[in-house]
Amino acid sequence: MERIHQAGAQIVAVSVDSQERNEGMRHRWELPFPFLSDPQGEEFLKPLGLWNAEERGGLAVPALVLFSSGGEEIQRVTSRDYADRIHDEDVLGALEALGFDPISPPATTAAEEPARKLRGAFPSKLFDAYFRGNFYGAIALRGRIADADARREAKAHQLMAQSFLDEWKTRRQLISSNNESQGTQP
Repeated sequence: MERIHQAGAQIVAVSVDSQERNEGMRHRWELPFPFLSDPQGEEFLKPLGLWNAEERGGLAVPALVLFSSGGEEIQRVTSRDYADRIHDEDVLGALEALGFDPISPPATTAAEEPARKLRGAFPSKLFDAYFRGNFYGAIALRGRIADADARREAKAHQLMAQSFLDEWKTRRQLISSNNESQGTQP
């Protein structure tokens, strides 16, 4: 997050989930950026061409879109599915190359996790196991695949999983440190 703010940017997530569920997820994952709710895709997703009507009655297409402060689209990376993500360093490098002035992180407010609305959502206690499985699964697949393009894709997935694990470790340490300094429990 510090590098993102130093590069003059702010993250805003858009989801088809209700605002209550989004706030619960933000709280569960202790995310320092806002989530916007667009259940039918009318406000953001469809106008941006990021609406997949074929999947479960309509879902957001996984994507990263960079906008200027004037609202002009600068860059777009669209993913095939939830597990197909651009590597952090690629995003940060492109963002830093734009040369925007640093910004101060916006204030976010804590939300209560509405457990009944988060049923079925990915719990934070499974994060390590999930992405370690992704990491080692990608290594195993690379060893079995002869096609060079497929091997590169498995390597990219391995690197994505490792970057998620690294960031999660950093975030947990930061959260733990903040809780200790405030005398609270995580």
